[in-house]
Amino acid sequence: MTQHVRSKRRILTICQLQGKLAERDYLGAQKHIVNLERARDQLCDFADQMLDTDGETHSAMLAAKMEFGHRLIVLGRLQKSRIAKDQKAAETLLSKAHLSKRKTGRAADDLRQATNSCEIRQQQIQPHRTQTPHRKEQ
Repeated sequence: MTQHVRSKRRILTICQLQGKLAERDYLGAQKHIVNLERARDQLCDFADQMLDTDGETHSAMLAAKMEFGHRLIVLGRLQKSRIAKDQKAAETLLSKAHLSKRKTGRAADDLRQATNSCEIRQQQIQPHRTQTPHRKEQ
């Protein structure tokens, strides 16, 4: 074989070797791409799960806020009804207090009238008493 043929053969062997290396590198790159795509898909899935978890957390927080708000509304309604009930009771007690004051005033007036009439009667009776014992003495 001539030098030319040997060099061509050597070039062919080098090219074949480079082809095999390129094919190996290509397959390695393909595997790497597949691994990267798999990792990317896993990251996307993980991100979706995190977003879902964040959504669940957000949903849970929103549900908790809604429950708390509902409880506040219910407590507000209870407080309103208690306030209304207490206002009615206060109005009733106020009217009872006014009635009591009126009754007390009437009773005081009656007492004064009774005291005055008793005093008047005693004044009317005292002259008789003073006269009566004098008559007995005579």
